[in-house]
Amino acid sequence: MAHFLENKYTRWYFDIIYFAQVREKIEGYFEKHHIIPKSLGGDNSKENLVKLTAREHFICHWLLTKMVVSTKHKYQMWNAFSCMLYRSNSNQYRYKISSKIFDNIKKEGAKIKSEKFSGKNNPMYGKRGTLNPNYNQKWSDEHRKNASESHKGLVRTAESRVKQSQSMRGRKQTTEHIEKRKLVGSNNPRFGYKMTSEEIMRRTETLKKNKSKKRISKILDEGMVIVHNNKNANITRLANGTHPSQQKKKCPHCGKTFSLGMFKRWHGTNCKLFQGELKFQS
Repeated sequence: MAHFLENKYTRWYFDIIYFAQVREKIEGYFEKHHIIPKSLGGDNSKENLVKLTAREHFICHWLLTKMVVSTKHKYQMWNAFSCMLYRSNSNQYRYKISSKIFDNIKKEGAKIKSEKFSGKNNPMYGKRGTLNPNYNQKWSDEHRKNASESHKGLVRTAESRVKQSQSMRGRKQTTEHIEKRKLVGSNNPRFGYKMTSEEIMRRTETLKKNKSKKRISKILDEGMVIVHNNKNANITRLANGTHPSQQKKKCPHCGKTFSLGMFKRWHGTNCKLFQGELKFQS
């Protein structure tokens, strides 16, 4: 049997159970609830069953997700609780919740699922190449179209990009993958394939977008601002005060202020020599 945490959620849970057990009669609609869930070692005995209202039943299953410690049990309790959000039949009444509560529940559930299936807990962990169940399977045209439509307009967050980058670091390619990359000329499976005009147009647009994204990313990293000149339709890059070309430095010899680039390339050394010659002549 699973061990419950000694926290406020456990106390609230058993307070609701005790109140339901000692009341004389429940008015109207009710649902039977396993005090100790069957997945945690409970049974169908009379002592382990209690009659709850729809609201009480909903809250109890919500509390159970916060009462267990192991990732496995958390996931089991979350699955049982999520069934109360979506599944129903003509003989059941489901307690209605606000959009804010629903948002909090979904976020908490996503966190529990992430813990359950991350790393070695993921059933696909380490299954690459021939070990992957989808190895050598070809997508149908309908499948490709559906996948393309589902990803259109999808913008990945910066956090998602960082996670993918970290997960890919240090990963070594399989020998099979390396050998495939070596296939050139007639050995390449796409050798002799001619792209349609539609494919060429689509690929050209993608390359233009990627090139533009890289250029804009570089400009933003440098602290620049993009200005469009309508007269000659050129894009000008202006420093935003943080670029080396706009940083100033004062010469300790002559007292004049110059841009950092100019000072490093010419003024610093030449002015020092020039001031030394004046001092020597005097």
